[in-house]
Amino acid sequence: MSLSIENDDELHLSGTPTTAETADFTDSVDSADSQTATSVQSVVVAPSLSSYLDGLAVQPLAVLSLRKLISTATVAIRVRRSSDNAEQDIGFDGETLDTAALSTFAGSSSAYVTKVYDQKGSFDAVQATSSKQPRIVNAGTYDGKIVFNGTSNYLSIASLTMGTPYIALFSKLNYGTWGAYRVQFELSSDGVATSGGFAWYVDNTGTQYVIGGGTGRSNIASVIADSLAHQITAYANRTESPPAVQTYLRLDGAPVATSAGNTSTLTGNFSTYPLYIGARAGTSLFSNFKLESVAIYTADTTSIMSEIESIVG
Repeated sequence: MSLSIENDDELHLSGTPTTAETADFTDSVDSADSQTATSVQSVVVAPSLSSYLDGLAVQPLAVLSLRKLISTATVAIRVRRSSDNAEQDIGFDGETLDTAALSTFAGSSSAYVTKVYDQKGSFDAVQATSSKQPRIVNAGTYDGKIVFNGTSNYLSIASLTMGTPYIALFSKLNYGTWGAYRVQFELSSDGVATSGGFAWYVDNTGTQYVIGGGTGRSNIASVIADSLAHQITAYANRTESPPAVQTYLRLDGAPVATSAGNTSTLTGNFSTYPLYIGARAGTSLFSNFKLESVAIYTADTTSIMSEIESIVG
């Protein structure tokens, strides 16, 4: 931790705290003329950089979130108001979405997400077509997350730069109902069939699949039996060899056992493709989930996985 005096009478304390706090204290200060002054001052405790993803040893490729997960982020989303199709950027109020600004803009109308800004700056997720935009305000009431309707909504990153044997998606979301195959995230227009792609989806029974491209896959047992918010991590590591399964799922910080391993061994790197959120290529397998955050990594995150999950979740 470090201390600094600013504005003549404020003592700023920074270091390990994870949230901004203030506290009063009484201090004795020896002045230049040897007189002692005692006063009640304000200590401003700044959040530690380790409360943000960019304070960790491994950096994310992209971060999409309604919360401030990168220390330098200033804007979260761009939204469209249903009443007149006007659009506005919405930033943060401290570490969370500025819901007051969102409410003022939306009024009694609904609001839909046209863009989730990448807090790292390069890979915004967008949706220009009004009928395909997920909702965030329903007739004046904040939804709490980005709501995908399961029939037409999705976002996409036009070209996600890959080129490594790793991909990890650290997400915070609520699931909807089952009854159909639904894609959460997919790299390429078909991450199951594409050798350099990746897919994370559920089948009509709620069974989770994490596919590392081509026929390499893990069949994950059904793990989500409710519509509550969960921190879920899906990742693939192509450097591993059998009997390692190469693709994995973690629920609320704990690994989920696989019910079946790979059908083939994957090698090489993941390829640069569009990343689709909430649908397959924007045309089918639409998801009806609610999304708060996803942080995307293309490096080995094994050593800091729990730290990332703690920040995202």
